[in-house]
Amino acid sequence: MGPHAERESYSLWLVPEGDICRRLQRMIRRLSREHSTPCFKPHITLAGSIVGQEREVVARVAMLARELSPLRLRLTHLDSRHEYFRCLFIRVMRVARLIRAHRRAKEIFGLRDRRGFLPHLSLVYGNLPGATKRKIVATLARCVELEFRVGCLELVSIQGPPSQWRRVKSFRLTKR
Repeated sequence: MGPHAERESYSLWLVPEGDICRRLQRMIRRLSREHSTPCFKPHITLAGSIVGQEREVVARVAMLARELSPLRLRLTHLDSRHEYFRCLFIRVMRVARLIRAHRRAKEIFGLRDRRGFLPHLSLVYGNLPGATKRKIVATLARCVELEFRVGCLELVSIQGPPSQWRRVKSFRLTKR
């Protein structure tokens, strides 16, 4: 058995392209430094909690990528939750093609919707106090209404803390 032949946990990400990705990465990095929270790549989780052997998961993601066309997505407004991975985030406009892509990913991986799909791009992971989150929102409110293209899916191994996550493979969205 080769490396990563055992069952791992994965997440399927839509990653903004170009300058928007760089801007969001700088914002996440700055907030991480200022609030001692994990740093991570800007992304919208299309499907999470995928468990399986890497080779099988890669094959299924490749199939999904062939069924999807590149997407144009729009970030709308800041929000927060009392959840580690949704501490502070930007909501993503719910468009039909994004919802269909999410549903198809769930079908391919046999996932159940435990919480419902909330398309978002996280800025902070952690457990910040409400007052801190409100202060961040006040300083960022005008910076988040962005539109961008997504042309690929990234399969990410989410074993351990965010600092140990690794990109397994990137897949171009190729449906015409």
